[in-house]
Amino acid sequence: MCYHINNIFTLGSWRSWLARSLDMREVTGSSPVEPTNMPFVYILKGRNSRFYIGSTNNLERKIREHQLGKSKYTSENLPVELVFKQEYNNLSNARKIEYKLKRLKRRDIIEKIIKEGKIKLGA
Repeated sequence: MCYHINNIFTLGSWRSWLARSLDMREVTGSSPVEPTNMPFVYILKGRNSRFYIGSTNNLERKIREHQLGKSKYTSENLPVELVFKQEYNNLSNARKIEYKLKRLKRRDIIEKIIKEGKIKLGA
C-alpha cells in the first residue's frame, strides 16, 4: 500500500504524523518492505528527486529511520520513497556493491537499475 501526502507539513509535524499514522508498518514506494534480517542494497528517492543508495541487514528498521529523518540526507529530503532493493547473501557483499554504486555517481545507471530491477555489478 502506498501513501501519498497532499498536505504541507513542517519537518517536525511530518515525523510526528508519520510515526502516529503509519505506525511504521507501511512506507511509500514501489517495493514492499519485508521484515527480514537479510542484507540488502536499497535505493531511496527523495523529495528533490535525488537518489540515496544504502545497504543494511535490517531493511525494515533502516527504512523506518530514513522516513523519520534520522540521517542527514533523509532529514533534508522528506518524504523519501523506497524505489529499489536487492537482497545479498552477506552484508559484506552488499556493502561492496553499495560502495561501487556510490563511486559511479551516475544517475542514468541508477535509473537503469531501478527500471530493470537488478544490480548487475559484481561484489
